Amino acid sequence: MQIKRKPQGSAQTGSGLEALRLNGQLHSLTRRAERLTPHVFILPAVLVILALAIFPLIISLYMSFSRLRFVPGGFKIDFVGLANYRKLLVGSEKTHFLGVLADPSPVGWLVFIIIAVLLVISLARYIRRGKFSAGELVWRSLATVVIGSGVWLLVRTLGSGGRPGTVVVTLIYVFVGIFFQYVLGLGLAWLTTQGLPGRRLFRTIFLLPMMITPVGIAYLFRMLTDTGKGPCNPIWQVLGLADFSWVNHPWGGRAGRS
Repeated sequence: MQIKRKPQGSAQTGSGLEALRLNGQLHSLTRRAERLTPHVFILPAVLVILALAIFPLIISLYMSFSRLRFVPGGFKIDFVGLANYRKLLVGSEKTHFLGVLADPSPVGWLVFIIIAVLLVISLARYIRRGKFSAGELVWRSLATVVIGSGVWLLVRTLGSGGRPGTVVVTLIYVFVGIFFQYVLGLGLAWLTTQGLPGRRLFRTIFLLPMMITPVGIAYLFRMLTDTGKGPCNPIWQVLGLADFSWVNHPWGGRAGRS
């Protein structure tokens, strides 16, 4: 009597293929998780930036195309398109926005010609290299026109008989302020690295603002959380925490430390 045995090759082959398939799926999931891990870690920072910077910027852009009117019981927002920009550039707010334009002085003409020539030379050298795209060329040309227009506005409003508007005043504050801040900061930092007498004292003085700010924040927080006579006393009374001592209760101490 002969006993027939079933071949095991096909079963082993099937189980091997199943194991390979599972290993492939696991490897694919692992690689996908590794790719998503940086995005998951950076997502909270992106959400904070969106909430504090991008969304307000979008809302401000929308409000620039609208007109806010106060009505009984609240306010009303009407979409007006480019009417606000037209008022700033060519309308009733032109003198406040752009300023009063006057004929440039000889010095103003000289400054404008020098800067215009430098801008044209820079754009020509960029085009001469031949390695650029259409988008880059458009942005370069637009930047050249904007800078040249800004210099022309400065020359005409800062000359005799002119009056700078909010655009010129803002540009002066931004660029002049940033220039002097960087020059002064780098100069003082360079001096503290030299072998000069008293450099340790000046290093300490320069670091004092960094030390004072947290102390001021701590005093401000202490004043706000004063349940007896602080500025938030009405809120504490509504919450039933009038004359509440934070340090006498464990959860109050934990909340204060957080």
